[in-house]
Amino acid sequence: MRNEMRGERKMRKKDFTRPNKTSNAVYIDVLEVFEIETSYQHIASVFGAPDRFGKSHDGKVDACWTIAIEGGTVFSIYNWKNGRAYTGTPVREIGTWSVGFESADSVILDVVASYLEAKGLIASEEEL
Repeated sequence: MRNEMRGERKMRKKDFTRPNKTSNAVYIDVLEVFEIETSYQHIASVFGAPDRFGKSHDGKVDACWTIAIEGGTVFSIYNWKNGRAYTGTPVREIGTWSVGFESADSVILDVVASYLEAKGLIASEEEL
């Protein structure tokens, strides 16, 4: 399984507690998370504007993209406690983004990681 990516695009698994479900933000229930090191501009160039932009109800998320890919896998890319709402850092200056999805299955982790590799958001295993 992928543990670390080289250069500006790396990922690592981490523990995560999902934001409160009462939020009007576009979040999915998250059981697995890894992080990618890339810019807001890079993510926006791939996926367009975030589905949710602005301070979440709990002040821990500022921008969130929810992506559905072939096969029914849904995941989110979002900042977690590192943006304007939590630390004062402007969203467009954030360099570390969380990726969360609904299943703890390592196969889903590989599907999401492969999708992000194909989009150029993380380095492929061959690039390591």
